[in-house]
Amino acid sequence: MIEICLRKIVDSLAYIILFSFPLYYALRDYYPISHKTFAFIVTLTFACCFVLNIMENSKKLNNSLILEILILCNIAVLFIFFSYSDRALILLLLTLIIAKSIFLSRSNHFFHAANAIIISSLVGSIGVILGLLEVFFSDTNILYQVMDFDYPYSNGTSPTILINGFFASANGSAYCIGAGLAFVKYQTIFQSFSKKIIYFLLIASLVITKAKFAFLIIAALLIVFILKNYSKRTLGILLLGLGLSYIFLSHIIIATSGTYNYPSIHFREILFSIKKIDFILGNYGIYKLYSLEAIKNSLLMPLGLSNFELIYGARPHFMLGSLLVYGGFSIAIFTISYLYIFLKESIDNLLSGINENIIFFSILFAFLVETVNWDFSNNFYFWAVIFSSNSILNKKIARTSI
Repeated sequence: MIEICLRKIVDSLAYIILFSFPLYYALRDYYPISHKTFAFIVTLTFACCFVLNIMENSKKLNNSLILEILILCNIAVLFIFFSYSDRALILLLLTLIIAKSIFLSRSNHFFHAANAIIISSLVGSIGVILGLLEVFFSDTNILYQVMDFDYPYSNGTSPTILINGFFASANGSAYCIGAGLAFVKYQTIFQSFSKKIIYFLLIASLVITKAKFAFLIIAALLIVFILKNYSKRTLGILLLGLGLSYIFLSHIIIATSGTYNYPSIHFREILFSIKKIDFILGNYGIYKLYSLEAIKNSLLMPLGLSNFELIYGARPHFMLGSLLVYGGFSIAIFTISYLYIFLKESIDNLLSGINENIIFFSILFAFLVETVNWDFSNNFYFWAVIFSSNSILNKKIARTSI
C-alpha cells in the first residue's frame, strides 16, 4: 500500500520536475528564488524516488542497485577519508535515482513519464520559438546568442545566430526537444492529428536551434527510415559512419584558408592543409587533450570540475572525461557499467523491432554519439531515453508506423 502511494507521488512529481527544468534555466539569472525552489523540488523528488527505489528492489538485489550503492559508498569514502567533494558527484547520484524511478517502467506509470517529458519538451520548444521571434523583433539577446564570424561551419563572413531558448545554450534546448521527440509516440496527451502537430513543432524547433545535435538526429532519422528494411549490418555500418563523421567534424574543423580567425576559441591549431583547405583542431578537440592531461596528472585523486575550469577555462566536453575528472576511475567505471546494464539488451531488441521504434532508436543513437561531445552524467533528458529504452520494450504499447 505504501509503495503504491509513493509511486503515485513520484508520478505526480515527474510532471513538476520536468516542467520546471526549462523554466528554471530561463529564470535562474533573474530570480534568485528560482534556485531554492528548484532545489527543493529536486530534493523532494529524490527523497521519494530513493525510498521507492529501495522498496521496488528490496526483494532482489539487482545489478543496478549494487552499482548505485557502490557509487554512494565511493562518494562517501572520498568525502570522509579524503575531504573531497564535488557538486557534480551529488548531481550524478540524484539524476540516476530520479530518472530511474520515473522512466524505468514496471507498470502503467510509464505513460506518466512519457507525458511529463512531452510537456517539458513543449516548454523548451516555446522557448526556441520565442527566441526566433526575438531575433526578428528585438536585439536583447535574451533567448538567442550571437557567435563571432569564426564559428565553425558558418559562412565565415558574418556572425552566426544560435537560438538558445530557455536553456543556457542551443545544445540544452536541442537535448530537451530531442528527448521529447523520442516520447511522442508513447504519450497519451496528444492523439491523431494533434500528435502530428506535436511532431512538426518539435522537429521544427529542433532545427531552429541550429545545434549540431539537431542535425545528427535528422541524419540518423533519414538513415534509419531509408534502411529500416535492409540488413541490420548495412544499417549498423552506415550509422557507425555517421557517428564517426560527426565526431571527427566536431573535433577537427575543415575550413578554407583565410575565412576564419586564427588562433581563436574554435580554431585552436592547424593540423595540416590540403591546398587551400585547412584541417584545424577545434574547441571540442582541444578539451579532449586537456582532459587527458588532467586525468594523467590526477591518477590517485580526482581533480574536480571546479579546479578543471580554473585551470583550463571550461569543463571537459565529453561524458567519460568529466566522470574521470570529478569522480576518478571508480566512479567512471561504475557509471559506464550502469549505462551498459540498461543498454545491453535494449539495443538488440530495438534493432529487431526497428520498424516500430524508428524515432526512438534514432534519438537514442544520437544521444550515445553525443556523449563524446557533452557530459550527460547529470542530464535528465539523456537518462530518460536510456532508462526508457527498456521500458518501451516491456510495455504492450499501442504502436504506429513511427
